[in-house]
Amino acid sequence: MIHSLRLLAGALLLCCFTLSANAQCVPDSTIPSLPGIYPNPLPPATGCQWYDESITFRLPEDTTVSVSGVPFTVPFVSFTVDSILGLPDGISWECNLAPDCRYVIDPDSAVQNPIGCIRLYGTPTVPAIYAVQVKLTARALVFGNLIDNPGELYSSLTVDPCSYTGACYTLSLSSSCAPVTISMDNEIPSNGEAGFSYDWEITGPNGYQFSSNLEDPFDQLLTDPGTYVLNYDAEIDTIGYFLDSVRLESIGCTDIADPADLYWIFTAPDGTEIVNTSANPLSNSGNTVPFDLGIPGFMLDTGSYELEVWDNDLLFGDDGCADNGSDASVFFVTPPTGGGSFTVTNGGLSATFFVTHLTQTISCSDTFEIFDVPLAADVMFGDSVVSDSLLFFCEGDSIAIAAGTSDSVQWYRNGLIWPGMHDSMIYVSEPGVYGVESINRQTFCRTLGASVSVDTWTVPTPSIAYDGNMTLLVASPEQSLVYVWYNEARDSVGIGAEFSIPYSGGFYAIAVDTTTGCSSLPSATLQTILTSLDEAAFKMAFEAYPNPATDVLRWKLNVGSEPQSLQISLSDMMGRRLKVVPISPKVGDVSGEFAVQDLAAGMYILQVEISGMVFSKTVWKQ
Repeated sequence: MIHSLRLLAGALLLCCFTLSANAQCVPDSTIPSLPGIYPNPLPPATGCQWYDESITFRLPEDTTVSVSGVPFTVPFVSFTVDSILGLPDGISWECNLAPDCRYVIDPDSAVQNPIGCIRLYGTPTVPAIYAVQVKLTARALVFGNLIDNPGELYSSLTVDPCSYTGACYTLSLSSSCAPVTISMDNEIPSNGEAGFSYDWEITGPNGYQFSSNLEDPFDQLLTDPGTYVLNYDAEIDTIGYFLDSVRLESIGCTDIADPADLYWIFTAPDGTEIVNTSANPLSNSGNTVPFDLGIPGFMLDTGSYELEVWDNDLLFGDDGCADNGSDASVFFVTPPTGGGSFTVTNGGLSATFFVTHLTQTISCSDTFEIFDVPLAADVMFGDSVVSDSLLFFCEGDSIAIAAGTSDSVQWYRNGLIWPGMHDSMIYVSEPGVYGVESINRQTFCRTLGASVSVDTWTVPTPSIAYDGNMTLLVASPEQSLVYVWYNEARDSVGIGAEFSIPYSGGFYAIAVDTTTGCSSLPSATLQTILTSLDEAAFKMAFEAYPNPATDVLRWKLNVGSEPQSLQISLSDMMGRRLKVVPISPKVGDVSGEFAVQDLAAGMYILQVEISGMVFSKTVWKQ
């Protein structure tokens, strides 16, 4: 039942995400009446730009659980958002009920908050898809009891590449951390029309320089951290040519006695007369050449323009000013090869056409910074670098590994972000591949460093049996393992693949790998009863101290009845006897000591053999 509540809480508190900055979010009261989050999914963020979003959520008032097949309605009392893990660096969060983020659902409460919002705000700089984990607590009223159920939910937030958009172009940077791929998209496209030309230039640290005349240059890789400047020019040559003025330079016509009385006709390519001054000849104007013909400025069409210059002669007919006869024309063809002035001559007639080539130049510039990435971190085990190696530890134990860096860190497990794991040292209790990422605290640039594979040594749990004749046996013992026997009080009472029971009770065995020091899980406990011996006669107090010992290990035992033989020995975990002391059989207290300063640190077995029976204790040398 608790599990079902946790799942429901997790599903519904997917809502708990928001994005904002300096003002608290306000829940949207217009959201639907169904529990959930609005909008869903989370809006994507753009790298290097301020992210400010608000998400509203509606919480459920109750849920239905099944107990023994009978459905029951269980009311929720409250929900609490505990933390949000896995957010991009640079993004923070807060709820509208900060600081505790507790939303009351209890219908008997005077204040209810079934609708809330959370704000995520900040400037992410590293584009990626981030796995976001929300931790929360759902409090439910279950048959009169308040039960808190921890829940988790997983979502994702996409951070797109850093982008700069302006009037001229859109720049997309794969990151703000070197190396960076920059994409340049032209915002003044030619759309296939002639007359457009472009000039791109990027300069950067260490003499970096890039230039291109393409409309959309190829992506470029910027490898060095530092300041980069992009300059852009677009020249648009699609407007055409404008005739500013026409100047008459020379004429080849004259009257017999007087200067020529000039008039002129200027005709467009389609035959339209733009200017015709024949009705008002300019008297004696031949003496004033050169002079401006006063033709008004206008846009030129494609084709050939004709300029005719005539001398008005009332007696003998008009003379053309090219040859003082019938030829009066010069021709000007557009478009010309460029702007400026063009002089055209025919015979004695010469005219200069002043033309402006109309173009538009648009320029833009941006400066952006690319930051250096931190050094890749090593993985440390103790004082040793263990990057790209394999570590082992005993099943059921854990080991501590550390990141060899002073930066902030993010740990990965089996190639995936391990949410919330930012400590420089972590404890590992499961097999897997563990990697560490260095994160610069100021720039949020990160470098995925080394990894280490971790596996466990597993010692098989022994299976034991009773032969019915005072002996416990390990089934299929392995030669590389030592088997240690314990009673129900967890006292070590024997060693070896066979164990002669000293008294009635429960006994179990643990296998020990002496190479690694790892132990197995305990075997099943067998209950045994002695019927042929007076076990009370062999019960005794058996002590060893100090344990662990440094220089001297003392022992003491009490013999209840006179034994046939008595001997005490110290063995290693391979069963080899290292020290043996025979003792004269007697009743009562017996004590002694072993000097152990010459022994290596580790586990040993202190063993008493009395009248064919064996009593053992595990002792330690430090």
